[in-house]
Amino acid sequence: ACVGLKVKHVFSERTDPYMETSFALKVATKICDYADYGVFQTEGAQHYYKRLSQGRSTIIPNPIFLNKDIELVPYNERRNEIAFVGRCFLKQKRQDIMLKAFKIVLESHPEMRLVFYGGDFDIEKIKQMAIDMGLQGYVTFAGSVDDVLNKIKHARVLALSSDYEGIPNVLLEAMSVGVPVVSTDTSPGGVRVIIENGVNGFIVPRGDYHKLAENIVKVLNDKNIAEQFIQNGLENVKRFNPEVIFEKWNNFMKTTVK
Repeated sequence: ACVGLKVKHVFSERTDPYMETSFALKVATKICDYADYGVFQTEGAQHYYKRLSQGRSTIIPNPIFLNKDIELVPYNERRNEIAFVGRCFLKQKRQDIMLKAFKIVLESHPEMRLVFYGGDFDIEKIKQMAIDMGLQGYVTFAGSVDDVLNKIKHARVLALSSDYEGIPNVLLEAMSVGVPVVSTDTSPGGVRVIIENGVNGFIVPRGDYHKLAENIVKVLNDKNIAEQFIQNGLENVKRFNPEVIFEKWNNFMKTTVK
């Protein structure tokens, strides 16, 4: 819509260009061709658009808008719950991997339950997978809920099993309410923007449900690890404060887009 106007064009990629459909990618690439500058969430996405990656782009992550009224739940008062938040889209979110990992977790922690927050698309397929794996009674499908942070704050772990994401806000949201996180290493690198492996969460290879289960169990087995992730996670989310992110955008616009 801005082609031909005497204004600077800024292109922003918010997801994983490597996983876009061919049509969506053609559209994005065409838009990029007209752009003067680019703003990306990750280095991986930045490198994909090579035309803008050399001195004409920057990396700015998402902000996290905190609900300061939410009270943290002491870890020893948490429910025996592993939380998963995300739409039911198997190709991206890989709830099949989450279910396989959870089945392994149950071998050492039969008291645990898995709660899926989110609906849409493949929810019936995922429900059937849980039945086929003998997980009835262990898995709850809560659907889309209002104020999900007040739900997940009671969980002992939040797990993410996605193959690809932009920057997964759910990890920041979980950290903001003191929930330890374990995540797959999503393409094109958004999880690594948030988690420092072993410091404020665990990162495991995409598709590796054995490693996902193993690291969930590490958190469940060791309160010291859980408390470390909680404290470091709360500190980490400060980097994504809206005022901090706004200042990054403001500086970019002032110094680059003149």
